[in-house]
Amino acid sequence: MERAQVPSYAVFEDLRYNQRFIVMVRWSLLVGWLFLHNYRPDHSMGTNYWILNGMALTVAAVNGYLHWRIINNRPLTKRYALAMSALDLTAITAGIAITSRFDNAFFVLYYPAMLGISLVLTSRPQIFAITTTLAGLYTAISLLLAPGVDFDAVEEKILLMRVISMFAVAAAGNLILEIERFKRREAVDAERVRMEENMELQSRVREAERGLEMERIRISQEIRDGAAQTAFVLNLGLETCQRLVKEDNPELSEKLKGLHVQSKQALWELRYPINLGPLFEGKSLAEMLENHVRNFEMLTSIPTTFSLKGTEMQFSAVTKQRLFSLPHNALTNTYRHANASRVNVEMVCEGDELVLSITDDGVGMAADAADTFLGHGIRNMRRVERELGGVLNIVSAPGEGTTVSFALPRQEVADE
Repeated sequence: MERAQVPSYAVFEDLRYNQRFIVMVRWSLLVGWLFLHNYRPDHSMGTNYWILNGMALTVAAVNGYLHWRIINNRPLTKRYALAMSALDLTAITAGIAITSRFDNAFFVLYYPAMLGISLVLTSRPQIFAITTTLAGLYTAISLLLAPGVDFDAVEEKILLMRVISMFAVAAAGNLILEIERFKRREAVDAERVRMEENMELQSRVREAERGLEMERIRISQEIRDGAAQTAFVLNLGLETCQRLVKEDNPELSEKLKGLHVQSKQALWELRYPINLGPLFEGKSLAEMLENHVRNFEMLTSIPTTFSLKGTEMQFSAVTKQRLFSLPHNALTNTYRHANASRVNVEMVCEGDELVLSITDDGVGMAADAADTFLGHGIRNMRRVERELGGVLNIVSAPGEGTTVSFALPRQEVADE
């Protein structure tokens, strides 16, 4: 059975859902920051002006790569999202450190960056450790680097509020992630229940169909068995009539003989079961063929032998049924057309292949007749050849009998 494609929402390591939102927020912030930074720029910044632009473009390039993965339905795993969030936080912290530090209004960029990382990590201790480290760096930059925090103006309250906001955003992001994962688990569980219900329903349908098929086969077999009994009685009656007529009426005797042959043929055809499956249970193909050959000899009075060389391979029930049909069709053709006095059925299981051969000493036929005259029996054998992937070969010549052989490589048997 082929493996069903797992929906992306069922793969919890695939972060495309929440990262799609983060990527769009990052684009908005990058565009806004680049506009404000380059609109009426402060040339007194010197090289820092270009460094900040370079960092922003680097973040934009990596964000573009993540966006490309999302658009093309590529998996977006935790390592991608964490690397991007680490780049965000590094760029923001470096930007604040080389510009106006505590007075830099772009500290607000920390909040979406913290939200992004908290939507990736499921571990609260990890989120707390990262937030604490980041808050410590921002506090150190604000206190130690000019212009610093003006305690006379009570700016430490502003710093404290910014730090508290970092923890609040991280906690909110973690809560959002838990809610999202909970809903995804619910969706996965609902899908699993639905699939199990569908599988159970399909199993019930298959069971009902199997029951109907078995009932149809049973009824058909009963009808067929009844017809076989009738054909058997007719066969005995015709044989008796033929014996009673003797030489008194040659024309009638000939007609009775023809009808007797036809009744035997009908009886032979009716002996082929509609459903071979149960008959093969506990029996090998060789045993079934030997019994079938014995029935053929009994019904047609044509001396027929069966031989097995080698050890029979293991076959599936379907393969057994198909292989069984080959000698049956060949024997039917022999009785109808060959006027044979002896038939031999041979099964060879040696080396890398199985070979079934049916040989008679009948009237034979032209070399190309098997290809040009596609009667019911030959068509059936050609169909089996296609289904099993073996090679069917019919060798015959006028007055020299006919040999039907079928070779099936061991690999084809294993695949079947």
